[in-house]
Amino acid sequence: MFRNAGAKIQVLAWILFFLIIFGGSAAGILYAVQTTSLWYLLYIPVSVLSGWLSTILLYAFGELCENVSIISRHYEKPEEPQEALKEEPSAPWQDAPDM
Repeated sequence: MFRNAGAKIQVLAWILFFLIIFGGSAAGILYAVQTTSLWYLLYIPVSVLSGWLSTILLYAFGELCENVSIISRHYEKPEEPQEALKEEPSAPWQDAPDM
């Protein structure tokens, strides 16, 4: 469910984009037909512009999530053995003879 969240956010942005475009276009056409005013046909370009503006940030966030996931996979460290962690390295000044 939570794997590959960036791609899921991008798909959600596409779905939302098309819903806004089709909803605004249908509303513009229906209002123009019902009122016989062509001013409502401006809903179509306005819905395309508002759909693009409202989903571009969501899509960019999804892309950002994907890129961060790729970077984190690239820089994952392999697990260190527990024995290596138990030994404490001695500092050079501790090995020096006392004067």
